[in-house]
Amino acid sequence: LRRLSSDLSASHLRADPGFAGSVALHRDALARFADEARSLMTALDHAARATARLLDLAEKQLGAGDGELWPTREIGRARKSLEVAREGAVEHLKQVRHFQRHAAWLIERFPEGRYCDVQGLCKAVTRAEIEAADWSLTPGRYVGVVVVEDEEDFDFGDAMHEIQVELADLNANAAVLADRIDRYLGRIAA
Repeated sequence: LRRLSSDLSASHLRADPGFAGSVALHRDALARFADEARSLMTALDHAARATARLLDLAEKQLGAGDGELWPTREIGRARKSLEVAREGAVEHLKQVRHFQRHAAWLIERFPEGRYCDVQGLCKAVTRAEIEAADWSLTPGRYVGVVVVEDEEDFDFGDAMHEIQVELADLNANAAVLADRIDRYLGRIAA
């Protein structure tokens, strides 16, 4: 992240001043930054899952949880801390991608960096036009409608990644709950 952040700053400094520099910044750096954020989310998810699998393997298959030297409570707290830290990091990385998508949206609609009428979005009208529309302030009368055939910027891979991350979180939570239920039932039966 630090390397990419310094690249981002250097790229912005080399870019032309003004809005053209912002377009260059977005094109050259923010898109890379968003891609790197996605890669980091995937790496975080894999690392967290691998850690959880390793602890499960040690506890269940190797019987480490039955021994006195295994600090079950500390490991439980560490698992929770890992999950909280992972969720926080993923949320921050999602914000990077969210910002990049919104910046791209704005640059696409306002390529000159100043207001212009955009079909289906906004339009500056005169009082005469409003009077001609019987003083109606309904935006659709003025901006019109844009028929959207397909979302060109919809990233299927990104959407599937988010679903996969959410499913992994649910599976990890289910495994923790199932383990906790097994332990409680074991204590009751004993």
